[in-house]
Amino acid sequence: MKKLMFTFICVCLCVMVQAQNTFSKDGIYYKVNPTQKDVSVAASPSSPYSGQVIIPAKVERDSVVYNVTQIAPSAFEKSGITSIQLPEGLIEIGESAFRECQNLKAVVIPASVINIEREAFIFCFSLARLTFKGKTRPTIGNYAFGKTLVKLPGISTGIPANMAVPNKDTRYKINSSQRFVIY
Repeated sequence: MKKLMFTFICVCLCVMVQAQNTFSKDGIYYKVNPTQKDVSVAASPSSPYSGQVIIPAKVERDSVVYNVTQIAPSAFEKSGITSIQLPEGLIEIGESAFRECQNLKAVVIPASVINIEREAFIFCFSLARLTFKGKTRPTIGNYAFGKTLVKLPGISTGIPANMAVPNKDTRYKINSSQRFVIY
């Protein structure tokens, strides 16, 4: 009986600690990162995200302002989002973050993003336009854009070397502001 009661108390404490580290604001769920200074956008525990989603650069909770620096793994997986606005200041897009978001057609990656994890946008069959706002491309994990309409540029395409990855079959342009657009 004592073991059962101890186990029950431990589970309750874990749930309470987890609840203190997650919160929702304007329909977006956040998890406070271990640094306690920033947050990750997390999966919705009740219903998947849908429609247009705008993620702010900062979010406030209990008079504390947090920087939004990460999209957590699987945060939007299989959701019905049609568009996503990612904030400047975002550093990482987690593994499978947008996996199977079949209505997502275009994504603008802020200049601050330095890492896009593996399979981040895999199976987003409608994703046809990808814009990197920075002058250099972030590190992109395996199959990050697999099974999308996006084709990343190859080394021999004339794209600056700091933006190139092996794949020769692409359409691209570098616009006047030197932003890299794949379509």
